Amino acid sequence: MAPLIGEHLQRARTAAGNGRSVDVDTAERVALSLHELLDTISDYTAEQRALLRGAITYFAQSDDGEDDLDSVIGFDDDARITSAVADALGRPDLIVDLP
Repeated sequence: MAPLIGEHLQRARTAAGNGRSVDVDTAERVALSLHELLDTISDYTAEQRALLRGAITYFAQSDDGEDDLDSVIGFDDDARITSAVADALGRPDLIVDLP
């Protein structure tokens, strides 16, 4: 699952480098939170692991609630999903705050 996170983050960085309106800062904070949650996946129940896999899969899709690579708010929905999962997993320290 970790490669999915890194690949999508790289796509966001590339899109931003090509002049597209991408909020790379939020993308990086979401990716960091997901990586940290993934580092402790063995501590979770099967249901909790499924929640985490869902959040990672959602992050890895650019064409979700708001297109990640074509909108300045494209990663806001990913941040909300990741934050909800972090909270459900008892990791409020990994909630991604939005401005």
